[in-house]
Amino acid sequence: LQLGFRMIQNAYNNKIASLEQEARGLRITCDEQKGQASTLQRKNSALEVELVEAHQRAQQLSEENKELFKTVQQLRRQLSRLEGLKKTVLESIADHQQSECELG
Repeated sequence: LQLGFRMIQNAYNNKIASLEQEARGLRITCDEQKGQASTLQRKNSALEVELVEAHQRAQQLSEENKELFKTVQQLRRQLSRLEGLKKTVLESIADHQQSECELG
C-alpha cells in the first residue's frame, strides 16, 4: 500500500515539476513577446513620426513646385515680350538701314 502511495506521490511530483517547468517556459516566452511588442510599438511610433514628416515635406515641396511653376510662366511671358521687342528693334534697324541705302 505504501509503495502505491509512493508511486502516486512520485507521479504527482513529476507532473507538478513538469507543469512548473512548462509555466516557466511560457512566462519566458511571454516576456520575450512583450519585449518584441514593445520594440515594434517604438518602431511603429518612429515610422508614424517619419510618415508625418514626409507628408509635411511633400506638402512643402508641392507649394514650392507651384511657386516655381508660376515663376516659369512669368519668365515665359517676359521672354515672349522680349522676343517681340527684339523682332521690332531688328525690323526698325533693317528699315533704317534700308532707308539710308535708298537715301545714300
